[in-house]
Amino acid sequence: MQINPMQCCGMRELSSLSAHNGNSEKALLSFGESTYFFRREKVIAKDGFNLERRVVDDPQVKFRYAIFTQAGRDQAGYGFKFAAFIRENRLGDVLETPFYNNPNSGNDVKVWIWAINHDNTKKLVTELKGKQFQDATARKVT
Repeated sequence: MQINPMQCCGMRELSSLSAHNGNSEKALLSFGESTYFFRREKVIAKDGFNLERRVVDDPQVKFRYAIFTQAGRDQAGYGFKFAAFIRENRLGDVLETPFYNNPNSGNDVKVWIWAINHDNTKKLVTELKGKQFQDATARKVT
């Protein structure tokens, strides 16, 4: 999943949701990695002449809303599944549009707007990361 900025600094677009094949846990983990646990190398001036490189936390939690879409009317599709997952886990409010035809592709498209509850979402992402680590460790041991 990619998290793309928009003209409004309080909103992001979640693209490539379909890449998770309807697995909402994996989609949320992807969102969480980019949003809550993003780390990057930062160049810091140590003194007037020397630079120091450090890996720093760089959370991107400076937005309230995210939009995501689904092309096609499949009621069991990735957009419907992700919206249901958000609601079931109390990760925020989700509003949705009816399907409308995209004049560029000819596909019917539905859009969801997610008002993110960052506290609940980060908590669940942290739990899923722990479960993912435990599952990976168990596979290596056996």
